[in-house]
Amino acid sequence: VLISVAQETRPEGNDGTGFFAKNGKIYDPDGEEFIPLGFNAATFWAPAVGDCKQANMYTKVPQSGANAVRIVSQVDGSFGWNSNPTTQRELIDSAISNQLVPMLEMHNATCGEPLQPIIDYWESETMVEMAKDFEKYLWINIANEHNFDSPEEWRDTYIDIITSLRSKGVKNLIVLDAGDRCGQDPEAPLTYGKAVLDADPQKNVVFSIHMYGFWRSEDRSFTDWTPPFLVEEELPKLKETGISLIVGEFALDDEAAGEGGPNYTADSVLAVCQRNGIGWYAWSFFDSQEAYYYSMVDDVCGDLSEENRTIAGKYFIPYLQEHASIPELMGSFLRVSDPQITVPRNNGSGSFFIQTNGDWTVETEDAWIEIATPNGTKNAKVQISTQNTDEDRSGTITIRTN
Repeated sequence: VLISVAQETRPEGNDGTGFFAKNGKIYDPDGEEFIPLGFNAATFWAPAVGDCKQANMYTKVPQSGANAVRIVSQVDGSFGWNSNPTTQRELIDSAISNQLVPMLEMHNATCGEPLQPIIDYWESETMVEMAKDFEKYLWINIANEHNFDSPEEWRDTYIDIITSLRSKGVKNLIVLDAGDRCGQDPEAPLTYGKAVLDADPQKNVVFSIHMYGFWRSEDRSFTDWTPPFLVEEELPKLKETGISLIVGEFALDDEAAGEGGPNYTADSVLAVCQRNGIGWYAWSFFDSQEAYYYSMVDDVCGDLSEENRTIAGKYFIPYLQEHASIPELMGSFLRVSDPQITVPRNNGSGSFFIQTNGDWTVETEDAWIEIATPNGTKNAKVQISTQNTDEDRSGTITIRTN
């Protein structure tokens, strides 16, 4: 029996070569559905560790299991180690080289900051050229969390910006943050998201919700004040309008975070996103050592070992290693979560994650190592066990991809 799966065609009027949005979903250039799962990364603050943040794009972020990264930056000349076109281009290029779908955003407009400098920057010859050079892969997140006076202003402003960028030949997928309460209020995309999408000549817009203190989940109770937006209610409502949706920022809940932490559980967010085919970007790969619930690693210049992972890293990284699928167009690759596994001498067992976009086999010449799943396709968790012994020993497991 020959089974063929039809690839999705681009929206009418879309003549781009990159990722595209259609019927509430996101597709890669080959027409395969793509659900981004990853981190916000390369934050522009802390210049003293800027080299480590950039190096993370080559090593630790890919090893984390992510299939996408939101590059947090600012316009040229602003504060920060990566607030210039040269470094932004390098970060985009390194993401693509490491099988990460890049989204570049501008942070200057956060909450009440002015929007015009960002508009001018994206429309500059330098940035238009960058967008065209990376059209196949790059997503453009125009402005981070900008507050508008009304949903109508959000709609009209972004229609104007998109129309202008398209007239300059920019055909990339465009991401728009929600328009009030610093990116957390869903009213604008809920009411006018479809209108903005329909006004885009390329019909290629994805809408992004950020989740912090204004969001809650059903498994949380409140006494003094109840956050207005319910995860289990608002995200499905947004999807029902027909727009393509991501959660562009959210964080792990942790009691130790106190008032600085979110009012929902990350379990609830991940469950709702998985049920509704919504991608997400956790905040963040590294924010600061103080805000450990906003960082995956404790030491940004350290490794990705269990010892250097924060409580957030121990939560998100295994999930990504198991669930984040990487498009075939990103090239053949193999990621293994742990280069070395230590198990007890007696009744020893362990596991590791494989990420690849093809078939794989796992084998060993050591008779005392048993592999529960010797072959498979794409992402998988592989369980191993060992025969009992009174002595230390070491063995080798070989993983091959086709």
